[in-house]
Amino acid sequence: ERTWRHSVAPAPDQPGPLSGALADVATIVGIDVAAAREEVGARVEVEWSAPPPDDPETAVLVRRVAEEMIATAVHHAEAATIRVTLDDGDVVVAVDATGVDGAPVVPGLGIGVDTGTGRVVVDGPGQVRIRRGS
Repeated sequence: ERTWRHSVAPAPDQPGPLSGALADVATIVGIDVAAAREEVGARVEVEWSAPPPDDPETAVLVRRVAEEMIATAVHHAEAATIRVTLDDGDVVVAVDATGVDGAPVVPGLGIGVDTGTGRVVVDGPGQVRIRRGS
């Protein structure tokens, strides 16, 4: 709600998309992307093709991974797309980015510390897998 009111809402008292309801993580990541556009002027988009996680732990992990990717992408790329997909039950969050010259950029993710559960895995350049909970 604070990010919506501070960075995205046309007026601070305008109700946001989270008001009065339990929002899914896709809505929250959408707010993070909109805030990055407003605050940094970044050309960043989100493409969400996975169903929203149905457990709170996975939702929080997806949001944190996406948040790190957004923050990194807006500082190292001219344009970026954060993609959230499902692969064999795991949520995969990836960033596709290009530099000013249009060449692909793979920003460092700043992600590499395991949560202690083995659920968050850097799956390749610009891609993180959140393993299905047991």
